[in-house]
Amino acid sequence: MNSFLEYQGYLAEVEFSIEDDCFVGHVLDIPDAIAFDGQTVAEVTQSFHTCIDEYLEMCREISRNPRKGRNT
Repeated sequence: MNSFLEYQGYLAEVEFSIEDDCFVGHVLDIPDAIAFDGQTVAEVTQSFHTCIDEYLEMCREISRNPRKGRNT
């Protein structure tokens, strides 16, 4: 089962890993690798939000435009 989450314009795909016994996800359509996980739907959603917030903060700190979409 795959599902998608959206936050601040970023889309992520989430699936349940039987091997790891948790939900794992990754952000789609950007060249930077952003992955996250959680034991519950609430945890994986919060982890996704935290990763995006930290990514955006890092971009601000290094004066880089955050990347979005396949062509950025």
